[in-house]
Amino acid sequence: MTRAERLYRFLVRHRWLVLLLHAGLFAGALVGAARVRVDYSAEQFLIFEGPERRTFEEFKEHFPREDLQVSAFLKVSGRPGSGDYRTLERLAAAFHDAGLRDVQRARFEDAVEASRDRSPFTGWLWNRDLSVLAVHGFLEPAENTDARRREVEARLRAEVASIPDGPNRIVLNGLPILRVSVPLALEADIARLLLIALAVSFVVLLLYFRQLWPVVVCFAAILPSIFLTLGLLGFAGRPVSVLTSAVPIVILVIALSDAIHLVVGTRERRREGHPLPDAVAVTFATLTRSCFFTSLTTALGFVGLVATRNRLVGEFGVVTALAVLVAFGVTMTLLPALLAFSRGSLGREGSAAERACQWIVRRAGQALSWRPRWVTGAFAACLAAGLVLAAGLRVEALLIDDLKPGDPILRELRWIEDAGFGVFQVNVFLKHDSVPGDAPEVLAWAADLQDWAGSDSLVIGSIGLPQLAAAMGPGAAGAGAAGTGPGVTRAPTAGPRDGSAVEDFYLPDEGVSQVVLFVRDAGSSRLSPFLLRLDERLRDRPPPGGTAEATGTVKLSQVLWDRLVSQFLPAIVLSIVLVWAALAWLFRSARVGAIALVPNLVPLVLLLGIMRLGGFDLKPSTLMVFAIAFGIVADDTIHFLGAFSRHHRGSADVDDALARSVKEVGVALIVTTVAVGAGFAVLAASRFQVLFLVGLLTATAAVLGLAADLLGFPALLKSLSRWSGVRSVLSRASGG
Repeated sequence: MTRAERLYRFLVRHRWLVLLLHAGLFAGALVGAARVRVDYSAEQFLIFEGPERRTFEEFKEHFPREDLQVSAFLKVSGRPGSGDYRTLERLAAAFHDAGLRDVQRARFEDAVEASRDRSPFTGWLWNRDLSVLAVHGFLEPAENTDARRREVEARLRAEVASIPDGPNRIVLNGLPILRVSVPLALEADIARLLLIALAVSFVVLLLYFRQLWPVVVCFAAILPSIFLTLGLLGFAGRPVSVLTSAVPIVILVIALSDAIHLVVGTRERRREGHPLPDAVAVTFATLTRSCFFTSLTTALGFVGLVATRNRLVGEFGVVTALAVLVAFGVTMTLLPALLAFSRGSLGREGSAAERACQWIVRRAGQALSWRPRWVTGAFAACLAAGLVLAAGLRVEALLIDDLKPGDPILRELRWIEDAGFGVFQVNVFLKHDSVPGDAPEVLAWAADLQDWAGSDSLVIGSIGLPQLAAAMGPGAAGAGAAGTGPGVTRAPTAGPRDGSAVEDFYLPDEGVSQVVLFVRDAGSSRLSPFLLRLDERLRDRPPPGGTAEATGTVKLSQVLWDRLVSQFLPAIVLSIVLVWAALAWLFRSARVGAIALVPNLVPLVLLLGIMRLGGFDLKPSTLMVFAIAFGIVADDTIHFLGAFSRHHRGSADVDDALARSVKEVGVALIVTTVAVGAGFAVLAASRFQVLFLVGLLTATAAVLGLAADLLGFPALLKSLSRWSGVRSVLSRASGG
């Protein structure tokens, strides 16, 4: 009797003690989970090193409110009337009551009639035909937190909802609002669809086992892992981010797979007549090594995400890796104790689902007689087709990314942009060394830059000192900055009021100014080339007596997307290398580790081809999808190769070892594929493309991985075993 078998007999014998210990762990996890705060702020993504980051931080020291604008847009029917102006004033009062700053509080009717022809306010407080009017306010820089943004968004939406329905349309927007509404929608989708996915997987397993208890223990051994992971985050003081909120999905995929293998294996031994304690102990002792390495390889695959060198993505990889290992520990200690309470054979025999699985396994066994070169050739052709299709994939990321094109959030954003307003802005940061920012030659340079930028359809509009000076008269910029004249800027901030200051655009004492370019969220394929052209122009044609650099949240976001996509391949390569190292350790052979990678890589390449056929783009969220898919296919391969090594150890006949391996693990592989695939297919109903891809591609990867492990991998092993060198390597690996 091995030490592992003695351990599991102990867990079965002292099952009440095991349950008590896990209950204590669970209670502690709940204490830690209660401390976890949710922080979906986009700023976490933008923390990285480089000259772009340093420029942005310097810019924010002078102009701290660049991304803090909250706006309400009112669509009117015909010429604005008194009712429209009262609605605007009510919205302005709500903005002020919510704690926003520099809200236009004057009578809107007087303001519009007095200043409607002043170009700086067109595209800011109204559009060209006065069909849309706007109210703006600003968060204080110190209040730009996820909690504060949620508070403001909730108060303003409640006020908008209280305004009686009429022919007009009110849309609340702005970066602070988008940074709340998008993550909240994602959070709601994850919560709703994950519950449905769990229910679907539960029903699939119930149809197979035809008994409630085996299904209950599968999920009962998984769910505590989620709370333990949250508890660790709480005690470590780390918030749940947009990415780590998807960790429960990963735990479900990986832990459910191992739990199914363990429960099916225990049930088969019970049917062979083994007493329950023996069936549990022998099954768990036999599969512990495979289950450990499925968890290890999955964890290492996620650890590879640190190669992106983005803090939030790297943290997601590390937290997910930790969660997978926690799930392994919980499953391997709690599940045998729960199974010890089972009665009967852990499921009735002869269900239609079981007969279907056994039929597929028999057909897979018959496929072993096919010529290996035909099977491997077919998989090689699929691999080549996937590579060809993958070469045509487009790299594309939106500023408000991963929502499906018809989502209400995107429709509202497109409506605002089509009405002539800009939500996103690129800031041109000017430093004036020897010539003042309001000098005629600098104003001429800024006007020329704006004309150049305005020729691109990506740019909705722009504003800077040239427009403000033209609207308010000569010397207005400098006078307003000094606080002694009728200045203009803060004109876009505070509205058309005399006596406002210009420090949102020009700080003469500090020798800096800015030009704001309002851009559409048209995707990185358009925005990135525009920013490159802008950088080139600013470098080749600097302002008189100074320098200029493009910066702002939009610029920083684009730099981030470009970096993540460019580092996508290194992250995947690192994950593959780490998984290969783990497989080489498992089978005590670098060659076997390399062979075991083949059925894992084929489905991933095919997924790229499927993405190309489906019209999906490569983007940062693709990293998460491929990490999850890689974990699924690696799990199945390890379970199959583990069975092969055990059977090949006692038989030099490769064909016999393969046939016995297919028979041993085939049913568990099929049940896992159907349960995980059906459950995650539910996620394809999400309004978010990232969850849609997780659902669609995870289900697809499960099916492709099953085909690769039951058809392609045996054929590959048969082909390679004809070479004496490889055959001896397989034999040595089987002895481990």
